[in-house]
Amino acid sequence: MQLEIPWNTIGPAALGGGRVQARRFAWAVPWAFGVWMVAALAWRAPSLLFSELNWDEQLYGLVADGLLRGVLPYDALWDRKPVGLFLLLAPVRWLGGEGALALRVAGGLALGAGAWSLAAITLRLMPGARAAAAAAGVLWMVYAGRADGAGVNAELLFVPLNLAGLCLLLDARGRAGLLAAGLLMGVAAQVKYSAMFSWVGFAVVWWALRPAAISRAAVVVAGLLAPSLAVMAWYGLAGRFDLWVAANVAASFGPEGGFWPVGVATSPVNLAALPFLAGRYAVVLLAGALGLVAGRRRLGLVLLGWIAAELLGLVVLRRFADHMIVQLLPPLCIAAGCLVARLGHWQQGQWQLGHWRMLALAAGLLALLTWDGREMARPFAAAAEVLRERSARNMPHWGDPAGTAGALLRANLRPGEGLYVFGGPILGLYRAAGRLPPTRFPFAEHLWKRYAPVDGVAEIARVLATAPHYIAVTAIWAPGRPAPEPAARPVFAALHTALARDYALEATVSPFVSQGGGPIGPRETVLLFRRLGD
Repeated sequence: MQLEIPWNTIGPAALGGGRVQARRFAWAVPWAFGVWMVAALAWRAPSLLFSELNWDEQLYGLVADGLLRGVLPYDALWDRKPVGLFLLLAPVRWLGGEGALALRVAGGLALGAGAWSLAAITLRLMPGARAAAAAAGVLWMVYAGRADGAGVNAELLFVPLNLAGLCLLLDARGRAGLLAAGLLMGVAAQVKYSAMFSWVGFAVVWWALRPAAISRAAVVVAGLLAPSLAVMAWYGLAGRFDLWVAANVAASFGPEGGFWPVGVATSPVNLAALPFLAGRYAVVLLAGALGLVAGRRRLGLVLLGWIAAELLGLVVLRRFADHMIVQLLPPLCIAAGCLVARLGHWQQGQWQLGHWRMLALAAGLLALLTWDGREMARPFAAAAEVLRERSARNMPHWGDPAGTAGALLRANLRPGEGLYVFGGPILGLYRAAGRLPPTRFPFAEHLWKRYAPVDGVAEIARVLATAPHYIAVTAIWAPGRPAPEPAARPVFAALHTALARDYALEATVSPFVSQGGGPIGPRETVLLFRRLGD
C-alpha cells in the first residue's frame, strides 16, 4: 500500500498508512547512507591538502592529544568547550597519526551523516516527498561543508548528532528508542552547549507529529541529561569538580562568556558579518523563505518554530559567525525542500502563482545556484593547482605553511630543545615537532580574554623564561604588528621584546594563494624564530 499524502500536510493524520509504513518512509532516504558519506568526503576533498584551516580544530586536537596521554581536560590544556568534544576527537587523533587528515575525514563523515539524517527528517515531515528530502540533504551538505573554510568545528559535529537524535525521536516506538534519541542529543550538548537551543525546535517538531505523554517526554529528558551528569560525576570522583565548574560555568557566564543575560549589557549582538553571510547562504535563505511562504499550513509554522529556536541561540550568543550558521541551516534546508516539492507539482496547477511565474522563479533560483556553484568550484581548481605544484617541485608540503614549518622543526629540533607556538591556527606544530605545549593556555587569546583563568603577562613571561629553542608565530602576531585589542598589548609587548632581544628569524613560510582557483586553505604566513646562541 502506498501512502498518498499532500506535500504540505503533517501531523498524526499523515501516518494513516500505519506504523510500519511510517517507519519505512522515515528511513527510506534518497540514496544509500554510504553514498551520502562518499559525496560528503568528495565535497570536502580540497581540505585534505592542508595541515590547518581554522583556529579551533587545532586547539581541539591538542586537548584530545592530552586526553590520550591521560591528562584531564582543562587541567594541563585549557579550553571552555564541553568534555564530549575531546572524547569524540581523541580516538580520531589516535587513529590519524601526526597530521590533520583524520580530523578532516571525521568532519566529512559527520557532514554526510547530517545530510542523511536531515533527508530522513524531511521524509518524516513530508511522507513520499523524496525529491524534497534529497534537496534538503544536498543543500545542507553543500553549504555546511563550505563553512569556516572547511575546517572541523564543533557545529559540524554536534548538529549531525542532534539530527540523528531527532530521527530516532520521531520514529521511536518504545522507551529504548526514546532514551537512545535523548542520549544522542545529550552527547551533542557535550560537544557544544549551544546544541540545546535546537532542542526547543525539536520539541515543536515532535509535538506536531506525535503529541507525547509526559512519561514519554521524561524518558527523553533522562537521555538528554545523562551525558552531562556522567561528565560531572567523572570530575567529582577525580576530585576536580572545581575545574569542571571553572571551564563549563564560570568561563561561559562571565563578562565575556557569551551567554545572555549576564554579558549582554557589556557586549551587544555582533551583526557585522550578516551582509557576508546573507550572500554566502543566499540560495538556502531565499529558497527556504519561499518554501515557508508556499506551505501556508502547519509545516510552515513548525519550521518557523524550529528556525526561531536556532535564531534565539545566535542572539543569546551575541555573535553571527560562518561556522555558527551551520546550526541554523537544517530547518531552512527542509523549507527549501518544501519549495522543491511544490515546484514538482506546478504542472497540476497546485500553486496559485501560475505557470509562467513558476518557471521564472525556478529560472531565478537556478541562476543563483549556478553563480554560487562557480564560487564553490574554485577550491577544486585551486586544489588541482596545489597538487601540480607539489609534483613539479617535489615538495610534499608546498602550499601548506604549517606542514612546511612542521617539517623544518622535525629536522632541526634536537632532544631537550623547547618549542613555543604563539597563535591559534598553527598549534598543530606541537604535534608535528613531537613537543608538548609549555603552557596550559596555548591559544593566544586565552592570555588576554577574561574567560581564561590566567594572568597573561605573567604566563608569557614564565614561558619565555624557559628559553624555548624555537618560537613560531603567524604574521598577524609578528613583531611590528599592532595588538588586536587593548587588552592584548602587554602580552604582545612581552613577546615582541623577547623576539627582538633573544631570537633571530630563521624561516618565513608563505601560504598558497591561487591566481586561477581563488584562495584556498591557510591564509597566514608562518614565521619561525630561533634562539640566538643555540
